[in-house]
Amino acid sequence: MSHPSNPATERVVGFAGQRLRLRSAAPEVIQAVDFLFAPHVVDAHADDSPGLDVHRTAEAYHFTGPGDCTPSLVRLDVLDVVLSQTILSRLVEQDACHLMLHAAALECAGRGILCVAAAGCGKTTLTAWLLGDGCRYLTDELVAIDTEVTMRGLSRPLNVKASGLDLVRDFPWLAKDLARARTSGQVTLIPRGDAWLSPLPISALIFPRFTANAEFAVEALTVGQCAASLMSSLLNARNLPKHGLPRATALARQVPAFALRYGRLTDVSSWLANLFNGQECR
Repeated sequence: MSHPSNPATERVVGFAGQRLRLRSAAPEVIQAVDFLFAPHVVDAHADDSPGLDVHRTAEAYHFTGPGDCTPSLVRLDVLDVVLSQTILSRLVEQDACHLMLHAAALECAGRGILCVAAAGCGKTTLTAWLLGDGCRYLTDELVAIDTEVTMRGLSRPLNVKASGLDLVRDFPWLAKDLARARTSGQVTLIPRGDAWLSPLPISALIFPRFTANAEFAVEALTVGQCAASLMSSLLNARNLPKHGLPRATALARQVPAFALRYGRLTDVSSWLANLFNGQECR
């Protein structure tokens, strides 16, 4: 069913060829979409894009719409973080063309760095740190990779958990962004106004893990090790032939991959500089 375009009550978010229409009479919901997904808000033509409706009562927001990832009731104080995750999940579950990875991505001197890690490994903090090395931000959450080994990032705000906020707050290059940050539940959402939005070839795959006081260690991964690690972060496997394993293996064959363990962010910066300067990694 088509709905007339009304900028006051709806937004359409587009990413990697997918579109999701959100409708709400609550102005703060529309404002939240603009805050979370401004680079990806597209013209709201009257079409048949899948929909998500959000209705507010005094106690909660009520989400309705098809799909496996739509919550029913959302507390008022966690709207931003739940809305962000719901829209992301709905875009992922529609896609059958890309590898949709739970990952961060950065541009560094024209090269694409794909940073794949499970929650709690320090991925967002590392991403925020590398922005101070002159890298450009694509995403800290969702990367879409096509068959040409080119990636796009869903450029939502950095999602910094309480455990990483004190560290990130001391990064001077984030001062302006922090002034515009919003808190939702236990997450601080830090917008980036200069996100890299163009497709970007992938030059390196890294699988980082922060461990307090750890010595820096790097391991070059085999194709099999890399493909297995990619599969653990693949969000739309059910939509792809053979659950995406051939695509993940092809990516692992074409791009060098490294597992990193570190206790200091500066060690990662130095290692990446050496990697891209063609020096031997150790």
